[in-house]
Amino acid sequence: MICESMDFSDHALDRMSRRRIAPDLAQTVVALGREIHTRGATVYFIGRDEVEREKRTGSDLRPLEGLCVVCSREGTVLTVYRNRQLRGLRRCQRGRNYRRFHTNQTHLSTEFWKEGM
Repeated sequence: MICESMDFSDHALDRMSRRRIAPDLAQTVVALGREIHTRGATVYFIGRDEVEREKRTGSDLRPLEGLCVVCSREGTVLTVYRNRQLRGLRRCQRGRNYRRFHTNQTHLSTEFWKEGM
């Protein structure tokens, strides 16, 4: 786990206090939540699947459903918020122009090496 040391940024502590989210809840999300890598950060998320999985073991995670913990690569918690729709978390994706440019570059360099041999 990236956030096991649970260092909180000032921003995270401010947002957590405004949103009435305790640090131990953030630790629970990191320990039991789904891990998603997006935009240079790691997001831990408690969704319906995690609630159902823990329900079978006797734990009730319904109050934590939709809770997200965003951590930096270094392990610092950047922010904590509620979002019940996982759709809002987008994985790193390259745009159409990026693919077109890099596909053409790869194609050109391959032709160059074929001609040189």
